[in-house]
Amino acid sequence: MKTRIRVLSGLCAAVISVSASALVSSAEIISDRKFTVNKITVERTSAPHVGNCFAYANAIYKIIWGKSFNCTYKGDSDNLNMLYGLSDDERLITAQHTKNFIEKAPLGAVIRITNAPSSSEAFQSDSTPYNGKYGHNVIITAKDGDGFYCLEDWRRQSNTSYYTWEQFGNQYNDYTYYKYIKWPVAEKKKPVKNKAKKKSAPAKKNPAIPECAQGLGVHDSDVFRFESFSEIYSYEDGTGVMGTIINVENEPAAVGAALMPEIAAAK
Repeated sequence: MKTRIRVLSGLCAAVISVSASALVSSAEIISDRKFTVNKITVERTSAPHVGNCFAYANAIYKIIWGKSFNCTYKGDSDNLNMLYGLSDDERLITAQHTKNFIEKAPLGAVIRITNAPSSSEAFQSDSTPYNGKYGHNVIITAKDGDGFYCLEDWRRQSNTSYYTWEQFGNQYNDYTYYKYIKWPVAEKKKPVKNKAKKKSAPAKKNPAIPECAQGLGVHDSDVFRFESFSEIYSYEDGTGVMGTIINVENEPAAVGAALMPEIAAAK
């Protein structure tokens, strides 16, 4: 079985035959390759090497999405963390978690790994180290059935890297947890304006229904007779029209007139 093992991008590139036992321990850092993400073409050199994984990832992210992500665990209203609310154990860097998380995340999402537990102060901000060590960011740029491609920046150089699900954890075995996987949430759709409804012809009055209930959509079968005008009958007919009917059939005309504003408001 053959595969390519890790080589330094920008310095040299090699294809070496290795045994299957070496597959898990080695990751592939390939020569420059272009990716199309969110209809934007990006590559390793799309952002300058700055020796800072967070700054580099944010620069690539902004090229892809037109906005930045912040350094918090939760994220913000535009860039939410898909791992938010998971326990430390549920965010452990394992081959299965890597596969599950990255298969669900879209291309262009940013990953942050850390060795800081959620109970620590360092977990709340990427700018705070844990035991003297910071986390690491990568941007997902392509995926296949075995792993994923990403753009990342180290102290010496930026890289176009490929990791299998197993290789990612082995490459970064000094990290323990996934901290976040973020991408911009879907843009809020503008509310669709209701088209003006055609006015229907006035309904004919039904002598079997009290005058105050005419036009409210009640039918002959609706029960609307009550012993006192203080009783209120709410109903929903077959068309889903909701109305409130107050019985004034047996009350003086003056009482019925006084209740008309309430009847009108119920239409």
